[in-house]
Amino acid sequence: MNIWMMAGWMFVSLCLFSLYLWERRKYLHLHRELLYLDERLRQVRQGREGGYILVPSDNPAIKSMAAEVNRMLEKYYRQKTDYDRTRRSMQQVLTNVSHDLRTPLTVLKGYSEMLQKETRRGEIQGGGIPQNEIREKGTRQEHLTEKASPGNLSEMAEKIYQKADEMASLMEDFFTLSKLESGDSIFHIQKINLVRVCHEVLLDYYNLLEEKQFHVDIEIPEEPCHVMADGEAVTRILKNLLDNAVKYGDSGQYLAVRLSQNEENVQIEVEDHGEGIPVEDQERIFLRTYTKGRGSGLGLSIARNLAGQMQADLFVHSKKGRGAVFRLVFNACPEK
Repeated sequence: MNIWMMAGWMFVSLCLFSLYLWERRKYLHLHRELLYLDERLRQVRQGREGGYILVPSDNPAIKSMAAEVNRMLEKYYRQKTDYDRTRRSMQQVLTNVSHDLRTPLTVLKGYSEMLQKETRRGEIQGGGIPQNEIREKGTRQEHLTEKASPGNLSEMAEKIYQKADEMASLMEDFFTLSKLESGDSIFHIQKINLVRVCHEVLLDYYNLLEEKQFHVDIEIPEEPCHVMADGEAVTRILKNLLDNAVKYGDSGQYLAVRLSQNEENVQIEVEDHGEGIPVEDQERIFLRTYTKGRGSGLGLSIARNLAGQMQADLFVHSKKGRGAVFRLVFNACPEK
């Protein structure tokens, strides 16, 4: 009897010891997996290593934890990529703005110094003395020696005003685009007549187009073309497109504005006969970081952003050396 009892106790003890070894083995394996998981997370947090976590485990809890961590890492990598892209974009924008401001600031400083010297010497009414007049020649500054007459002083004052106006316009564009991209702009979407908007904008440009001797074709129907949009935003888009056409289509001295509609949409076209836009740049010109040639300002980026806010689309069709056609397309507004 005692032998059987001892054998039973030994069997139970052996089973318990085996169970203990099995559980300890599972614990050590789980401990190693958790240590590996902790180390990988530390490496990711410290930026020493990227990628995702691969845990060769049969434990459902560990698998679930690793999957959840990988989802968090995926979100983190996506946000980090967006942040890096935004940071680079902002750096590029600041560089562009600094570059665009440098030239008008240089001119302002030069003319201001000249006016200051003339005022101090009391020569404004007295016939003038030789001074260096700074005139902007593209991106260069040319120094000419002339007598500072009242006419020259008036020209200096006009240059100062023009450059100050350029700077104010640039800063306004920059802050407008920042508000649009941050979602802080308020739009008043309502039913508007694009025929009237087009006529009003073209009237504002009549003197400029006549002065530059542009041949203008206008194809605007007499009957109303209604869309759901913000009137001020549409006006801003058209002015940006016309500014772009006058600036870069000056060599062709041609401008066309067309308004058409069908059952599905209403379309405004602005065409010029300038140098055109290479195919590879026809999407990039709408980016605010684009700095090469046509579209190097913020106007086209603002125009497309405004269009998108109104569920409209703005795109360009162009061939190098054959001008460009910008199309602003709205969904048609049913007549009631």
